[in-house]
Amino acid sequence: MRIKCYATGSRGNFYTITDKENKTLMLELGIPYYEILKQLKQENISLIDVQGILVSHKHTDHLIEKNDEKFRMLRIPIIMPPNTLEEEQNYPYNQWKRIKNFLVMPLKARHGSTNCNSYLIYVISENKYILFATDTTIIPKIKCKIEVFMVEINYIEENVKALLQEDFENENQSLAYRNRASQTHMSLEKATEYFDSLKIKPFMILTLHHSHTKGHFDREQVLKKLDPYANIVDIVENGNFYEIKGGQFFNEAGE
Repeated sequence: MRIKCYATGSRGNFYTITDKENKTLMLELGIPYYEILKQLKQENISLIDVQGILVSHKHTDHLIEKNDEKFRMLRIPIIMPPNTLEEEQNYPYNQWKRIKNFLVMPLKARHGSTNCNSYLIYVISENKYILFATDTTIIPKIKCKIEVFMVEINYIEENVKALLQEDFENENQSLAYRNRASQTHMSLEKATEYFDSLKIKPFMILTLHHSHTKGHFDREQVLKKLDPYANIVDIVENGNFYEIKGGQFFNEAGE
């Protein structure tokens, strides 16, 4: 099983999960359509082998306008959050949907007032579960063993609190932005509390969508804090890939 990050963060998000039969599930459509096609080609992924697409929510860094329509024209199924309260009443949260080589369960996330999904993904040929959760202040509790967590860790609360105090004292315009981030994104502290509650240690934690705002995020702090909770912890950057074969991990160098 291979997980590839092409783009992560506020400028765009796009990832793929490919199983041992070379069948692929795409996550997010937050980069231009033709850039997606180019990246898939470079990765030797044929559109014929793309079995489905999951979109967390409809902000442009996760879904560029018209991208979903273009891929639907290729008859690739897409799962997205509901548009209206009426749709939400009948939306299949917490229910498995089969997308050929993958089973997908939409889970309700929390991103301010925006409808947002997390996803539990079962890769059938690999017998592995992946939890994908981004742009949310909550990570859903799952009873099954999650092999890989792909989760947003956007900022560190104690760092942002210190900056908020500075903003308040200096009447800085960043005050509103920092408050909004705390209401719509996952912090290191909330993620740590979640992982601390797990009874089964995951194989891998991949952190996504970290803030590039000065002072909000610190790589060393995140890696040190999360290290006890998984065999492998990494902060995902554009171009990173992760390969798991029979319980073994291979990085970019194949080591």
